[in-house]
Amino acid sequence: IQLTLSRIGFKPHNRLVFAWWGAEEDGLLGSRHFARVLAHGWRNRWTNEEPVDVRWKDIALDLNFDMLASPNYIALIHNGTDAPEQARNGSQLIQQVFEDYFVRHKYSYQITDMLAGSDFLPFVDNGVPAGGVLTGAGELKSIEDRHEHGGLANAPLDTCYHRDCDTILNINIEALRKMSKAAMYAVSTLSNMHDLRKPY
Repeated sequence: IQLTLSRIGFKPHNRLVFAWWGAEEDGLLGSRHFARVLAHGWRNRWTNEEPVDVRWKDIALDLNFDMLASPNYIALIHNGTDAPEQARNGSQLIQQVFEDYFVRHKYSYQITDMLAGSDFLPFVDNGVPAGGVLTGAGELKSIEDRHEHGGLANAPLDTCYHRDCDTILNINIEALRKMSKAAMYAVSTLSNMHDLRKPY
């Protein structure tokens, strides 16, 4: 997304920060560290050569993209109403932006919970709205889901989730294209909102 925005000369009204978190599967360690450091007002510096010039009060929202190309995918949007009260309205706005994209393109999707298990949690728990899209992990696709979204019923959305076969060959290209474009739409839409930091 960052490379594409740079190539087309996109100039957002709001600053964008792209972050990749480590140790998510071990308890959201990377994103929790980032949130703890900044939420307490410390300057976040991993090394003297790599300062991260970000202040917690400057973070308007967090977009979370965790697993976007599951082979037997369902397009899922996080439910903003699950966010804590201080982050709920903004999270619902993010959800609406993603829903607008899928409705506009007539893509099927489902709303999924935003309660635990991914790197949005340290943000909403500290009052920063969050949201995102995903395509599922080890959960089984029902017959009803198969009728709506295609794929294989009674099979995991990703049979290689947390297994050695989870390589770059284990992706659904259609899902990756669709979800990447949804991510790009949300990033470009929200980063150009002039009233993004107003009370929601």
